[in-house]
Amino acid sequence: MVSEPHNSITQGSIVDGVDFGFEESPLGIILSNECDFINDKLGYVLVACLVPASETICVSKEFMNRMEGVNENGEISKKKWDKLKDFFDDYIHNKGISRFYFINLSPVIDAPYMLVDFQHLVSLPANQLSSLECVAQLDSPYREQMMVHFASYTARIPVDRVDDTTEIAKALLPDGYVVKE
Repeated sequence: MVSEPHNSITQGSIVDGVDFGFEESPLGIILSNECDFINDKLGYVLVACLVPASETICVSKEFMNRMEGVNENGEISKKKWDKLKDFFDDYIHNKGISRFYFINLSPVIDAPYMLVDFQHLVSLPANQLSSLECVAQLDSPYREQMMVHFASYTARIPVDRVDDTTEIAKALLPDGYVVKE
């Protein structure tokens, strides 16, 4: 998934030294198109923030809902663990989680599992690239997968959602099935 840094910064480069406006400076990943680097067409470089996966996932409303009913000593039942594991797998395999993209940096640097956060972006003047330290490189095809994920996140079209889908869900059941109330 990741390899040692390349000689030059390009799309998928994981960099240190970007000011995201946080107290501590997190790592970032370059999102700008590789062809703009190759053809020297960069005025600005788009960089997304990397956030620790565990810290981010475990404060989410979805995680908290799945943890309801876990006893005080922290023991998780097998049934609850299976559902929780499926929830984590969605992040790990980048399925259905549009805001984030999961990355394992451990083959190259000592870092926790990370998420690319597509809501924490910085646009840097291209002449500031030399001030950044490249620490790793997201390999192909993961780089391309991340960019498709990013494009689908930023290209979302806001539509109203039906809040209560109970009647629709019941209508989708095969004939003869009834939900006990």
